[in-house]
Amino acid sequence: MQIVIDTNIWKKACTSESMKCVFFIGNFLQTKDDQLAVDYSYKMLKEYEDNVKNEPFYKHCIKELIEQNRIAYGSSQLSNIHKQGLDRVGFHEPEDRVFLGRAFNGDKYLVSEDSDYGLSPDPDKNDAQALAKKDYIESEMGVTLVNGEAALSDSKNRMIL
Repeated sequence: MQIVIDTNIWKKACTSESMKCVFFIGNFLQTKDDQLAVDYSYKMLKEYEDNVKNEPFYKHCIKELIEQNRIAYGSSQLSNIHKQGLDRVGFHEPEDRVFLGRAFNGDKYLVSEDSDYGLSPDPDKNDAQALAKKDYIESEMGVTLVNGEAALSDSKNRMIL
C-alpha cells in the first residue's frame, strides 16, 4: 500500500512526542508491501528535509526505504473540482494540498495529526470547520484520513495478513 505520511507524524516519531507515531513508523518499516508515497516534484521530501532531516530516526528510516526501493513517486495534482471543493471548506494550505493530492492519486491513505485535516489528537482543535474538511476529503475524494493511533492499528493488521 502506498501511504502518505504527513510531516507532523515524522516529527512526533523523531522526538518521541507520540509513541503511537514511533510504533506506527516502526511497523511501517517492517511491512514490506507498504511504500512511502511522495510527489514527483519533491515538495513532500523537501518538507520532510526542512523539518526532520537532522533527526537520526528519520535519517535511518528514509535510508532504509530508499535501499529497499519503497518510495513511490506519483502525482499530487488535484482536479479543479476538488480544488474548488477544498476552497469551499477552507482547506487552503499549499503544503497540505500536496500531501492530500498525492494520497488522492495513490492508494488514498493519509496519516496525519494535523487539525487542518480534522485529525488533531486534541479533540478541542477539531472544530466544525476542521471536521467539514475531513468530511469532504473522505466522502467526496475517497481519501482515508487516519491519525497515528489508527495508522498503528491498521499497520498491525497489515503485518498479520
